[in-house]
Amino acid sequence: MALSDDPSTDARPNPPKRARKAINCEPCRNSKLKCDRNRPCSSCVLRGTTAQCYQGQDADLALRGFDQHRRP
Repeated sequence: MALSDDPSTDARPNPPKRARKAINCEPCRNSKLKCDRNRPCSSCVLRGTTAQCYQGQDADLALRGFDQHRRP
């Protein structure tokens, strides 16, 4: 039996992984804290980092999809 006939040795390329969009604010991501995704979030209000509490444009798009799948 030839090596190419053995199905266990087939070299299947793994599908490329999609990059996840960050939907938490910068300070929460850096501190690894849960972000409630408000502007400013409650974690930033408590820490006094409301000036740095922002999400990028990608976060706005990701949040729209997030809110659609959220349970009431």
